[in-house]
Amino acid sequence: MFRPLRNDKGNVTLLTLFTLVGILFVSGIMLYFFSTHIVRRQSQNVTDSAALAAVQVLKDRYEEAMQDEASRELDRVLDEANRWIDDWIRSHSSSVPPAAPGGSPGLPAASPAGPAPSPPDPPTLEDALRELGVSSEVIALVYPRYLFRKEYDYLKVVKDPYFAFTAERNGDLLYDTYLGSSGEIQAAVRDIIARNNGTAGDRGAIWFPTDNEPKLSLTAGAELKLEKVGFDEDIYSEAGASIHSKDFPIAMSNQVPRQIPLN
Repeated sequence: MFRPLRNDKGNVTLLTLFTLVGILFVSGIMLYFFSTHIVRRQSQNVTDSAALAAVQVLKDRYEEAMQDEASRELDRVLDEANRWIDDWIRSHSSSVPPAAPGGSPGLPAASPAGPAPSPPDPPTLEDALRELGVSSEVIALVYPRYLFRKEYDYLKVVKDPYFAFTAERNGDLLYDTYLGSSGEIQAAVRDIIARNNGTAGDRGAIWFPTDNEPKLSLTAGAELKLEKVGFDEDIYSEAGASIHSKDFPIAMSNQVPRQIPLN
């Protein structure tokens, strides 16, 4: 019986071709996932570093703002204390005693009842501050000599109930500081992203506050580029950093989150 010739060589060639295609396909998938894993880690590192840089700028500017606010409050209470002393002096100044009346004709003039009593000593600045309700720790900063140093002593003013540095007030000041230093925060974040070979892409942004907390959040990324297959994609990550203080409370429930774009 006649049997057709088998082309085993051709079959082997096709099998080899399909095997190579499969290997290349699997290799491409493995390369993609491996590269994605590496770039995702890089993206998270970039974002974490950028968030820390942003919150450090915000912390520095907020501390300066709190120092300035404490200094203004101290100047205000000193003015109030001096007015209190002036009012006290006016209210306790003794009037000039009237002259003794002349005697009747032929009789000597009546002798005065005696020397007028000396007015009491005026209160000191320390007395006035205590009267107003300022704590002894704050009084020690300004009496008898004004020695207030903002970078060291402002917390004594912030913690003194007289000055009413409430959590809401502190939060308002933090929010204003964030808005006022947005350009500096943005520049610091962009610098970190560039130095770490990251990208802001079209989604890069900073926002504050987060979830009604004094927390700064940030989105940035890194570029995944596979030139051999013509693949180019930005991998994004998110990070956050808090600005809570152990020295005084901060409340952010009244503030609307505001965004600083990075692109």
